[in-house]
Amino acid sequence: MNNFLNDLNIKPYKYKYINKALIIYSDKIYVLKKNSHKDKIYKYLDGISFDNFIKPIKKDNLNYLFNYLEDYSPDSDSKMINLVEVLSVLHSKTSEFKELNLDRVKEIVEKCNEKINYLEEYYNNLEDTLNESIFYKPYVYTYLRNVSKIYYNLDFSKYLVKLFYDEALKNNKYKESLILGKVRADNFINDKFTNFDHSTFKSPIYDLIDLYKEYYDSYDFQNLYKVYKSNYHLNKLEELYFFLMISILYKISFKSDSYTNTLNVHKLMNYIDRTRVFIVSNNKVYEKNNDDEEKKQ
Repeated sequence: MNNFLNDLNIKPYKYKYINKALIIYSDKIYVLKKNSHKDKIYKYLDGISFDNFIKPIKKDNLNYLFNYLEDYSPDSDSKMINLVEVLSVLHSKTSEFKELNLDRVKEIVEKCNEKINYLEEYYNNLEDTLNESIFYKPYVYTYLRNVSKIYYNLDFSKYLVKLFYDEALKNNKYKESLILGKVRADNFINDKFTNFDHSTFKSPIYDLIDLYKEYYDSYDFQNLYKVYKSNYHLNKLEELYFFLMISILYKISFKSDSYTNTLNVHKLMNYIDRTRVFIVSNNKVYEKNNDDEEKKQ
């Protein structure tokens, strides 16, 4: 690092780490990061006239050097709306249609069903174990009182697997774009993305999945999703894949700390509730089918 800075005649008088970036105070303020070998990405973005990103001003085999940007963004809600809008533009400008072959569809369905079945068995066993308790700790009581939500969610995920498979048989078209791979507000300054370390060409749904799981509880994701779709059209297959991926639960495990366990149970139930509302409100097919079933009974 020192040789790199010396060659550029940069004489630091102060350093500060922010995440994995080194802030260097010299005649100017710079940001030094590990070379992530994304030169082709930066060149590609230049070529398509996408201006909402920061590229290195200097580099060697080990380092990227960037100019430091002071964040003058408005409040966090406005910043997140701007982030989603710019993200949708990035996906739109780099989008290319692909065909999802039947073998890949079957692979996705098989992996999803395997995971759902595993979680179903895991949560059944967990419930049985907790029911053996003589005295229920607060987190045990909260979990058992709400465990039906977990089973409902797993059934819901199975239903989405079927919807995805049926749609893929009718329409196997999807799009691939340049995705960030890890979407974080910290890496979005003054309407510019500052980190392409995890970027690759893949379905833009993966950025949405990452964004949802990171911020579903912090922002009005219904609104963010509307902002995204106002700039970038998703077909039914892509939407169903998004809904399916965020519907599948993560595995909760309990430690010795009762307070942390209670927080984790509330977090899981909150994720289930919010995600169900989000998906159902965006997927009227599910509501209609349920209404039809109720009328038959």
